[in-house]
Amino acid sequence: MADLIRSAVLVLCCPQPELKLLMVQRASELAAFPDHWTFPGGKWELQDAEAETLSALPLAADRQTALRETREETGLPLADVALADLQPLGLRVSPPTTSRQFAAQYFLYCSDDVPAPEALSSELQAACWARPADMLARWEQGEIWIPPPVLGVLQALRSGRLDAAILDELQGLANTPETLYRDMSVHPGIEMLPLKTPTLPPATHTNTYLVGRERFVIVDPAPVDTTARQLLRERLESRFRQGHRAEAIVLSHHHADHIGAADLLRDWLGIPVQAHAATAERLQGKLRVDQEVAEGYLWDLGPDPWSSQPWLLEALWTPGHAPGHLCLLDQRHRVALVGDMLAGQGTILIKRPHGDMSQYLASLERLEDLQLRLALPAHGPPIVHPERRCREYIAHRLMREGRIQEALVQGIQDFEALLATVYADIDPRALPLARLSLEAHLHRLKTSGLGEADFPAGAGRA
Repeated sequence: MADLIRSAVLVLCCPQPELKLLMVQRASELAAFPDHWTFPGGKWELQDAEAETLSALPLAADRQTALRETREETGLPLADVALADLQPLGLRVSPPTTSRQFAAQYFLYCSDDVPAPEALSSELQAACWARPADMLARWEQGEIWIPPPVLGVLQALRSGRLDAAILDELQGLANTPETLYRDMSVHPGIEMLPLKTPTLPPATHTNTYLVGRERFVIVDPAPVDTTARQLLRERLESRFRQGHRAEAIVLSHHHADHIGAADLLRDWLGIPVQAHAATAERLQGKLRVDQEVAEGYLWDLGPDPWSSQPWLLEALWTPGHAPGHLCLLDQRHRVALVGDMLAGQGTILIKRPHGDMSQYLASLERLEDLQLRLALPAHGPPIVHPERRCREYIAHRLMREGRIQEALVQGIQDFEALLATVYADIDPRALPLARLSLEAHLHRLKTSGLGEADFPAGAGRA
C-alpha cells in the first residue's frame, strides 16, 4: 500500500442568498490533479500539531491544516474562524493510482460574509464562488475536470440545500484505504477502478474502466487478487441495483495484468469477451475471446444522459506495446481510454518479440494527432494534457535512439557496454527494463535501415 499523506480540505460555503462554494482550479504544472477544480486544502505540517495541545476538539490539528492551507492558497482572511466552527465531513482516501496516496479530512465551514479570494498561491490558477449545479453542468459537458471526492460533495449539494439530511449524506461519502470512493467517475459516464494486479513497478494497480451508464462495457477487468475482485464485484452490483446493464468485456491487449478477471465476469454475467484478433491469437489456450474487434468498431452506449446526443465508443488499433493493442475513443468529448499506450505513472515497456518500437512510435503520433482532451491510462491517474504527453514520449524514445546510434558509430559493439553507455543516467534498478527497451530500439534500427554501423551480436533479436 502507498504511504498515506495526512492532509485536510476545507469546503467553504456561502449559504445566502443562494448556496455557493469556493472552488479553486489547480495549476497546470502540478503532478496531482493538474487543471482540476477542487476545494482549498493541503498536507499536514508539523506546525499544525500545536492545535492539539491548545484544543481538546477531535481532529484539531487537521482543522488547523484546513484553515492554514486555505489562507495560504487563497489569501482569505480566516484568522478569526474558530476550529470549532468547522464541521467534520469524514475522511477521503485517494485511490492508489500513484505512490503518493492522500488521506484527507474534509471539513465544512459556512459563512454569509466571505469575500472573493484575491491572492492565489502558485499552486492555483483560478478561484471563484459557484453554485454546485453550475460546476456539475460544466463537468457533465466535458468542459472541466473535477476529482471524484470533490464531485461527490458537489452532487450532494446540487439542490442548493444544506440541512441535516445533506450533512449525513456528505459524511456518508467517507472511505478508507481498503475501500474506493462511492463514485469513481473521472469523466461523465466513465468510472475508473484502480485494482491491485501483478503489474510492473512502479505501478501496483491496473485501472478497470466502466464506460457507459444504463448500458456499459467493462474494460480491462484486471484483478486476480481476491480482495480486488471483490471490490470490482461490489461496484458492478451497485450499478446493477441502479438498473444498469453490462454488455461486454473489452480487453485493450493480451498482457496478464489486464485480463485477470475476464473469465470470472463472463461466467457470472454471461456477456462476451471482446478483443482485437491479434490479442485473441496470443490468448489461445489461456482465455477465450468471443468476438474480435477491429479498427473502427463502434459500441453504441445509448443516448448520452447529459446531452441526449449519441454516445459512441470507437476502437482504435494502436499496435506497438502489443500487436493487438486497442485504444477506445469516447466520441462525445474526445476522451480516450489509452491502455498501455501512455502511463499516468511510470513508463511503457516495449518488449520483443510482441512489442515493436516502430509501431509504438507511429501509434503515439496517431494519438497526438487526435488532439485528445483527456487520456485515461491503464496505470496511474488521468492525463489531462495527452497531446503534450505523446510528444514527450516520442522525444524521449528518439533521444535514446540517437544515443544508441552515436554509440554504434563510435564502435561500441558489446551489448552490455552499449546498455551502460546509453542508459548511464538511470537508476540501476531499472536496467532490466532498459535492456528490453534497448533490444526494441536495436530491432527498429536494424529492420528500418536507420542504423549506419554494425550491430552487436544478438542485437535486435526476436
